[in-house]
Formats: sequence, structure tokens, C-alpha cells
Amino acid sequence: MGAAATIVRPMRSFPIGTFGSNDSSAVFRVRADADGNPRVEGWDRGDGERFKINGVVWDGKELRFTSTMPSNSFVVHHRWRSSADGAIEGWRSSTGSTYALKPVDAKPST
Repeated sequence: MGAAATIVRPMRSFPIGTFGSNDSSAVFRVRADADGNPRVEGWDRGDGERFKINGVVWDGKELRFTSTMPSNSFVVHHRWRSSADGAIEGWRSSTGSTYALKPVDAKPST
């Protein structure tokens, strides 16, 4: 039997925007392409270094992705969920705990 196909559900129920947390300088922008599939980009708001983002998956309830900082090869696995009231809760492998995400007005440096 072959590998199961990945089903991508359009991101109609997940907030689109730029998000960060109080305990990290990492910022991530979440978008959806024309088909509603997730797109994530990220950077460090301290020095502007961009993360390499891989494994972006939206299963209809949880947005998952992996970020790697090129300068030091530090890898973090992320899982984000949105509640009915629009709050976003994240989990990251670097701490193994949950945290609150909030919209931030941050733009990547060029």
C-alpha cells in the first residue's frame, strides 16, 4: 500500500496576518495563496534575518511548520491553533510549551 496523500484544506478559518509573541523576536507572516493553501514567511525582528520555512501544513484545525535560522541552523517546529474568539495559541519545540500569539506591525527588512 502506498503513502497516504496529504489533504490540504483552505485556510478560511485561520487568521491571516503577521504574528509574534512577547517571549521571542521571531515574527511570522501567514498568508493563503489563491487556492487557500497556507504560506508562511518569518524573520527575526531584531536583526531582520529571514527564517527558512518548511513543512507548512494546514489540516483544518492546526497550522504546522518548521523554521530554521540559516546563521546558526537552529530548527524549531511550530503548531498554531486559532480559537473561536480569534486568539491564536502556539506551541514550539524549542520550549515545549504553549504561548499566546498576537498581531504585530512588523515588516521584514529587504
